[in-house]
Amino acid sequence: MIYDVATFIRIQQVERHRTGPWITFGGSNPGALSVWTRQWFPDLVLGVVSSSAPLQAKNDFYEYLEVVGDVINRTSPKCHDRTGEAFDRIRKLSNNPDDEKSSRKSLNILWTWQTCNEFGYYQTTDYGRGIFGTALPLNYFIIICERVFGVAM
Repeated sequence: MIYDVATFIRIQQVERHRTGPWITFGGSNPGALSVWTRQWFPDLVLGVVSSSAPLQAKNDFYEYLEVVGDVINRTSPKCHDRTGEAFDRIRKLSNNPDDEKSSRKSLNILWTWQTCNEFGYYQTTDYGRGIFGTALPLNYFIIICERVFGVAM
């Protein structure tokens, strides 16, 4: 993705004569992408506006779901409870990692290539409390990335 941004900027400079300074911006993951693009290509990106960007990438990014759970609970306790029930169902369906194909079909989950191949940090439930329970530990994502995309962690 970082090279995609750099390529986009270069094409704009050459084909559309947009040669002024570039400022990238984004929130959350796009914010991190903006910062990393500036770090890798300071000759192309003059500045960055980044909000809530997880810049210190780590595999076990359980803090993300802690915040999400708190926000859901403050916004709608009913939604909070239903989300917890849904994650209990996910945990029950995914108890057998050898049955990954039928679990994926049952859960209708789309696994992202980019997270497995480029970012490498996952919104896990390893903190073990809250509405998300422990259904999605780090090892679950590592197994999925290895099986679906052939990415060894």
